[in-house]
Amino acid sequence: MADGYKFLQTLMDVTIPSMSANQVLNINSQGYAGGTNYMTAGTVTTTNAQPYAVEVVSVEIISPTDVNGNYEDLTEVWFTVDGQSTQNVVNVSGNGWLNMFPLHQRVYGGRDRAVVLGEPFWKVCMSGGGNMPLRNSTIKYVQSLALNVHSVSGFTGAGNGGARIIVKGYRYTPADLAFLAPKFQPAVSMSTEGQITQALPGLSLTFPVPDLSTVAGFAALPGGVGQKAVKINPYWHFATNAQTTQQISPFVLSADSNLGGASGNVANPYQDLGFAFAGTNKAAVIRGYGVQVLSRPSFLQRIGWRINGSDWPTNNGGPGTGQYASDTVNDFVFGDPGYYVGSSTPNTQLGLYEPIPRVQGESLLLAGVNAAPWVASASGNPIPQGAVAFALNGVLIEQ
Repeated sequence: MADGYKFLQTLMDVTIPSMSANQVLNINSQGYAGGTNYMTAGTVTTTNAQPYAVEVVSVEIISPTDVNGNYEDLTEVWFTVDGQSTQNVVNVSGNGWLNMFPLHQRVYGGRDRAVVLGEPFWKVCMSGGGNMPLRNSTIKYVQSLALNVHSVSGFTGAGNGGARIIVKGYRYTPADLAFLAPKFQPAVSMSTEGQITQALPGLSLTFPVPDLSTVAGFAALPGGVGQKAVKINPYWHFATNAQTTQQISPFVLSADSNLGGASGNVANPYQDLGFAFAGTNKAAVIRGYGVQVLSRPSFLQRIGWRINGSDWPTNNGGPGTGQYASDTVNDFVFGDPGYYVGSSTPNTQLGLYEPIPRVQGESLLLAGVNAAPWVASASGNPIPQGAVAFALNGVLIEQ
């Protein structure tokens, strides 16, 4: 490499001792919000990029707990990148039961199972292969990174000192970019059995590679706010069912009636998990998704996807479409597995978390279709309001 070696580095590390109900903290690049410095002692003091270009690869969250060790409410976490909010593409929960970015050393199965935003720029360029713009779905900035956190109920942090959010990635000099730029292949081509057998469009494009003779051009790569005609971003979102579901029938986690959703199904637009892509060139590649039960009995029985009006996956072994998940059986759990590993209290089973499960089989390509995930209850009982949460991650493509 042009500057010798590439080491993963801490870019931002904040500790938030407590928050009041309905508070939003906008923590700037120096770690300050409202005159208070939230940067964790003994770590970085600024996210300012100059003279580098900077890439965010991973995020890790320690969720706040009360004096009894119970999880407290850190509702949403998102970034401001080079002065622009990116909540539309990355909006994650910081609640312990729903921790979408656990500390890597506290992931079941070890660090290698931790899920990151994407492959770093240097790695995709040096390793070769296709679909580099999709693989390099990281957050990039050339000025500064800021952090935003929202708590609906507030938290005391009395049990563990509050919430902590750690952001890591790589820095690039102009010489790095000059060395790597010729190795970046801009072609994207992807199709799946689902697309082909239903005569749906695949994904085919050429990402416009920016001028990387200076660090400023780095912001026009995937995950940067300087992208132009084609935008490729990491996509991480979650939603809870914001109202009681109907019985048995799929409850679509979107407010868009064109997708099978309804007004009030989700708490806010950033928790809307619908993709209204029919008749457009937009697409999403869903790499992982999961479901978590927040209160029992939830009567959850199945989860699935509604794509162009049809529910998937089909099956012959039960009451309807979907994959099975309930209060007692859940192959799709993320965050604190709690009850599923024999505990009804937070993290008493070794203090480990499950990352959002990777899609088993082909990645789910949603190109030129209307789609949204759903949850469904068992016969005779609806799912109570706020009883389940669904999370997904992948890549969003807009052109």
